[in-house]
Amino acid sequence: MLVKKVIARAMAVVLIAAGGLTISAGTAMAHDKTYYWSIGCGVAGVQDCGEARIYKNHRKVASCDMTRDGIVFEVRWTRSDGVNGKNRDSSDPGCDVQTAPAGTYITYFQPCLDMGSYYKCVDRIRA
Repeated sequence: MLVKKVIARAMAVVLIAAGGLTISAGTAMAHDKTYYWSIGCGVAGVQDCGEARIYKNHRKVASCDMTRDGIVFEVRWTRSDGVNGKNRDSSDPGCDVQTAPAGTYITYFQPCLDMGSYYKCVDRIRA
């Protein structure tokens, strides 16, 4: 009987702790989210293609092409107000960075390669 009570109390502590984690998870946007498109670009197709980054406040989105090969690295995104857009970078120095207006944030993003006559994209990613 004593063992059952100890186990029941331990489970209650775990559930309370998990609930506390859930409540504190409201700050889930306090992190960068980055997708690296590795391999598939360059002359031999073995170089990194690009990087898509959502900054920790989820208001900035960056598209960074890593190889001058004629393939454009693009990041498609959706904001909290339902507006869709895209950033394109063709290996110019730096990255194409855009900032969402105050009161909005990036909810989804999708890295893509513009191959000229078609696009190669990964599935949309929750920001």
